[in-house]
Amino acid sequence: MSHLSRLSSYARIAAVPTVAGAAVTGLTGHAEAGLQIWSVGQALPQNQASSQDLQLAATFNAAFKINFFGSGPGGDQVFWAPNNNLSLINYSTGNDPAIWAATVLIGANALDGVASIRGSTSHSWYRATSSRTTSNDIHKQIESGETGAFGIRFEDSGDYYYGWVEVSEDANGIITVERWALEDTANTAAQYTPGGGGGGGAVPGLGGLAALAMGAGGVRSRRSRVA
Repeated sequence: MSHLSRLSSYARIAAVPTVAGAAVTGLTGHAEAGLQIWSVGQALPQNQASSQDLQLAATFNAAFKINFFGSGPGGDQVFWAPNNNLSLINYSTGNDPAIWAATVLIGANALDGVASIRGSTSHSWYRATSSRTTSNDIHKQIESGETGAFGIRFEDSGDYYYGWVEVSEDANGIITVERWALEDTANTAAQYTPGGGGGGGAVPGLGGLAALAMGAGGVRSRRSRVA
């Protein structure tokens, strides 16, 4: 039997003003627009029959979408962008995303030289859809009880939009997408700050939460370990 897609529209829980003069080479910022943060709280399910199971979409541009879906019975969860416009910050080389558990500013430099959660300092932008990054790749950089985020960027008409996806892993090996965020100003760095809640990307003194809305329920499934 084919699995029915479980797509959800998640609540935008914050709009944090952009940091003016963000200290990242080649990037500019301003105080009007900002980092859009959505609450997700949904585990990455496994063993789905080749169907899309979780979609993250930005409300201000239909091109900004991330899909997570099972690759078939016994398969691992696959992460990609349907528009082939998504890249992630990897660690060392290849499709394994680097994950940070501390405040970082995600921009054009791909945080090269900044240690990620497992201590790697060699990073670059890697097109996610070239390999269809899996949750097992995410697991290589996050362990039980840890929460952190990997950097993403979308390309649209020659411009880049930076953001992050926050994930966690529990004691049962379940990986959950907690929140995700995207800076709605082109070619502008996106700040990630851990700690949960709507203000995770906020910068002190620049504003509070906006657009508080109802939360989204999630579906939990046990994650299959792939050796």
